[in-house]
Amino acid sequence: MITAQPVKKFDLPAFLMLLLSGVGVLGGLAISVGLVFTGVFALVTGGVSGGQALPIFSLAWSSFFFVLLLLPSLVNAFIRLLELKQPLLHFPHHLRLASLCMTFFPALVILGHYLTTQSTVSWLLLPPLQTVAVLIPIWWVFEVGRRGLVMGERRQGWNLISFNFLISQPIIITAELILIVFLAGLAGLWLAGHPKMFEELLRLAHRINDAGMDTVILQRILLSYLGRPVVLLGILVVAAGLIPLLEELLKPLALWGLAGRHFTPVDGFVGGMLCGATFALMETLGNLTSPTEAWTVIMVGRLGTAVLHITASGLVGWGLASALGQGKYIRLGAIYLISVSLHALWNIFGMLAGIAPLLEGSGAVGITALSQRLGGIAPSALTLLTITMFLILLRSNHSLRKTAEGALSLSPAGGETP
Repeated sequence: MITAQPVKKFDLPAFLMLLLSGVGVLGGLAISVGLVFTGVFALVTGGVSGGQALPIFSLAWSSFFFVLLLLPSLVNAFIRLLELKQPLLHFPHHLRLASLCMTFFPALVILGHYLTTQSTVSWLLLPPLQTVAVLIPIWWVFEVGRRGLVMGERRQGWNLISFNFLISQPIIITAELILIVFLAGLAGLWLAGHPKMFEELLRLAHRINDAGMDTVILQRILLSYLGRPVVLLGILVVAAGLIPLLEELLKPLALWGLAGRHFTPVDGFVGGMLCGATFALMETLGNLTSPTEAWTVIMVGRLGTAVLHITASGLVGWGLASALGQGKYIRLGAIYLISVSLHALWNIFGMLAGIAPLLEGSGAVGITALSQRLGGIAPSALTLLTITMFLILLRSNHSLRKTAEGALSLSPAGGETP
């Protein structure tokens, strides 16, 4: 008698992850190798100097680093799809190692600052150094936030990284571009009824173009417009209002795919932090593509941004799990508003820190004068915000660990909860 063999179910999620990660790895390698050849060729032929080639090699290193982060999800998908008898690559906890690496962060910043002044070797040494220097604090904040917390399926961490790099981040960038185009369209419609204002903007564009890279002239030109309350208010509404609303909504996009798999608050919080960490990683490396004299300020300041993105996205992920798993939609709404508010405050003080120096001696009044005063205290405010968000991260971790320990003690076998 012939017994029919059961038909093996095709692992569609593994196939899709294999396809997604594979495309990302091949594309990242192609970009990285292409940029290296371009940079070397330009240096050899004398087309650019070492300092001018630095952005090319920075992008090449960033692309290669992203490839390394995509490989674990590719390997896991390959193992699952072919049902190989190999262990899956889990997403391990390394708080001690991350803390040890964090002790070297100040030395890396000092060395990086020195390399920014050495144009002859900066193209070779600074890109890998700044990649490591960007990763360490983001990794450490994430490990602190998830201390003692384990996602239901630990390999999902690598899948979340791949999804965020290849899907969520492009969606966020596209959404922000659409928002800018939409606002520009509204501005165009308004200008159509105000021809004098349209002519003034054309003159402004010509003046900026004629100024070239002369920062003194550009400051003088922009000051006349930044001093106008409606312009300043418009900038703050977009950067500190609409952008945080959009980013905090889309950063945890990958978590929706896990909603049906016993999605717990721990899963949501850790997964959300991971989404925020990958966002902070890509954003920071993007800001350092063309290192300038402000390299050290950007590197140190981005530590606060890492805390912001990891904490805010972790909270939204927690709220999402509470809503989808426990029906607590009010909690999700409240947490989302808190995260957006923290992000908005950060953007407000971050922007005013750069705008305030331009307003000095302008005799500003009203909202412009207020912006100037707030810009003066911006460094202290950003430091206080960073500390506050870090404390929120620690408090959230403590609360979730207590909840998880309580659930473990109430489980029937006294062991792991199902």
